[in-house]
Amino acid sequence: MFEGGFTGMIEGIVGITKNIFNGVIGFIENFINTAISGINKMITAANSAGGKIGLSIPTVPSVS
Repeated sequence: MFEGGFTGMIEGIVGITKNIFNGVIGFIENFINTAISGINKMITAANSAGGKIGLSIPTVPSVS
């Protein structure tokens, strides 16, 4: 009985730890994608202006 309770406690701690790490990774991913979005807006503006002279820069894909 004690072993089953201990196993459940460990599984709960592991689950909480995974959720924390996934939250941190999600926050970092969101931060990077926001920066990429800003960069892509600048690239789009440069392509609009540079399209007249044949300039075409590809946009940066977001991370997942």
